[in-house]
Amino acid sequence: MDSYPYYTAYVATVIIAVLLVCRRIRPQVYLSLPPGPRPWPIIGNLLDFPSAAPWTTFDRLGKTYGDVIHMRVMGHSVVVLMSVQAISDLLDKRSSIYSDRIRSIFLCDLVEAGWAMVLQGYTDSWRRSRRVFRQYFNRDVAPKFQEIQREETQAFLLRLHRSPDEVQGLVRHLFSSMIMRIMYGIKISEQNDPYVAIAEEVMKGFSEAGQPGRFYVDFIPFLRYIPTWFPGALFHKRAASLKPVFNAMVNKPFNVVKDSIVSGSTIPSVVLSMLEGIHDGTRREEDEMAVKSSAASAYAGGADTTRSAIQLFLLAMVLYPDVQRRAQAELQSIVGSNRMPAFADRPSLPYVQALILEILRWQPVAPLSMPHSTSSSDTYRGYYIPKGAIVIGNAWSILHDPQHYPNPFSFNPERFLKNGRLDSDVLSPTVVCFGFGRRICPGQFFALDSLYIIVSSILQLFDISHKIDECGQQIAVDVRLTSGLISSTEPFACSFKLRSAAAEALFSSLPD
Repeated sequence: MDSYPYYTAYVATVIIAVLLVCRRIRPQVYLSLPPGPRPWPIIGNLLDFPSAAPWTTFDRLGKTYGDVIHMRVMGHSVVVLMSVQAISDLLDKRSSIYSDRIRSIFLCDLVEAGWAMVLQGYTDSWRRSRRVFRQYFNRDVAPKFQEIQREETQAFLLRLHRSPDEVQGLVRHLFSSMIMRIMYGIKISEQNDPYVAIAEEVMKGFSEAGQPGRFYVDFIPFLRYIPTWFPGALFHKRAASLKPVFNAMVNKPFNVVKDSIVSGSTIPSVVLSMLEGIHDGTRREEDEMAVKSSAASAYAGGADTTRSAIQLFLLAMVLYPDVQRRAQAELQSIVGSNRMPAFADRPSLPYVQALILEILRWQPVAPLSMPHSTSSSDTYRGYYIPKGAIVIGNAWSILHDPQHYPNPFSFNPERFLKNGRLDSDVLSPTVVCFGFGRRICPGQFFALDSLYIIVSSILQLFDISHKIDECGQQIAVDVRLTSGLISSTEPFACSFKLRSAAAEALFSSLPD
């Protein structure tokens, strides 16, 4: 009888130990998932993934449920993060857990685009490709491309003056020209260049497929096996149309460089330097694939995101002429009338820099991050985040948070200035708009250089305004954006006019 209390204590200790182990192994038994809308049976929250501008829907849900919300789609957990704090805590500080990538069945299996860095998991192949890319586009190396950026920008200005009504296509051509010269040493043709068409079609495919819920096959894998004639199987036809274009994207310009090495007619380029740095050995094939992947990713992604930002800049200048005049006044005071802006002028042009930051914030071209995935389960703020959960950062919500940006829907570059200088206390959109954690865009410094030289050069020469119709009336312009992984402006009309006699003389001095 005397041993009974000891036996009871022993049993109680064992039970407590087992419960603690179970809690450690399966915390979901004790922790709830983050809050979110109530799911429907079977399909879960599939209907909460609208086909148009899902970032605004997520933002509205965030106002109800908080900055970390959970949804379930066909058995998959989806977690959307809508604050700098949540993204910093998870995607940045715990990037070892959140750096994996949800495998897109549509793009990887049906289109066979698994070579793209944005689609690869956190694997040796991805790390190799990213290391190669960063080697040539980091903060210290990016400035060596500035001469090509300047030359291509001035060529764009000449085309713009000749064909102002074709501005949308000319902007697309500009970035394709920059990327192709830098990456492959290829100078593209003035009109109807196949490389421009390939990049455009590929980015449409990426933007379309990268939007959560766009193709149900990514949530319901067995749909890949249904025949093409089956109702609702249009994704098969879309994949078939994209497959040869994606193949051309990764192989066609790369093979031009390889052939030039064989023929002895090489032109300096990043890909050439990358290939020359590869040593023969058992990993040569993997190293060449890393070069091919990083080059094609720059070819597609860099051209499309920066192009979208420039189109937003043009739209903003039409809608906010006072902002345009103030930026031009700053250029006049620093650069003068007799030369084009240079990269060395950038530190002395805080308003132009603030204007670029406001463009990136006002309507972010990548409103949602590419989906991340958890490689193991995690807990955050007392909530359970399961292994394999899809995790999405909502950049749009952060960049329209009134706590960071008062009156967030107004276009106001001055929000980034204090006493005539850039205000370091204001959250820079560059912290958000280029992605998060280990998945942050490695080409961000090249993109910012491109935006600066193009924006400042256009403002130096041209007044941008409403286009006048044949009846003498202004053609109305409003903010209408496309929906997808990359968000851009719908086509709009605007007018370009050389600002003054001094601008005409400066324009005439540009090399043809």
